[in-house]
Amino acid sequence: MICKIKRLPSKNLVGVSSVSQKPECVTSQRGRGFSLLMSHVLAMIGPMAHPLEDLIDARIRAAKQDGAFDDLAGRGKPLPPDDDPENALLNRPMRENGAVLEFVSLSRELERLRGELAGVTDGAKRADIHKNMSLMDARIDFARKAYRR
Repeated sequence: MICKIKRLPSKNLVGVSSVSQKPECVTSQRGRGFSLLMSHVLAMIGPMAHPLEDLIDARIRAAKQDGAFDDLAGRGKPLPPDDDPENALLNRPMRENGAVLEFVSLSRELERLRGELAGVTDGAKRADIHKNMSLMDARIDFARKAYRR
């Protein structure tokens, strides 16, 4: 089905009509009405496809027919669990290359300082370690906030 989106001359309105002569959906471009319009458009035309989707599908089909996927390690087994599925695409390359997020490395350093503190009896040295631990705690908070952005 082919959809036509057109701007109507009066009051900045947008209209959508299909070739099958469904009634036009007319709404304002501002506010909730425009998102309603776009949901109607997407319902009529379906999800947007990537321009290379057909080429990718053809190459995968050809590889399947050639048997490229027949003897892969782990075939028929479930994927390993991921503790953070939302960021799995970002975490995997980092994990494979030994990279860690800044707040993770800072947390490891904080744990090291805590272990060092347990073995120190000198008051001045303990005060210095406490100061470094406080600074490390603040750096971890900043790094976590930056990561969430």
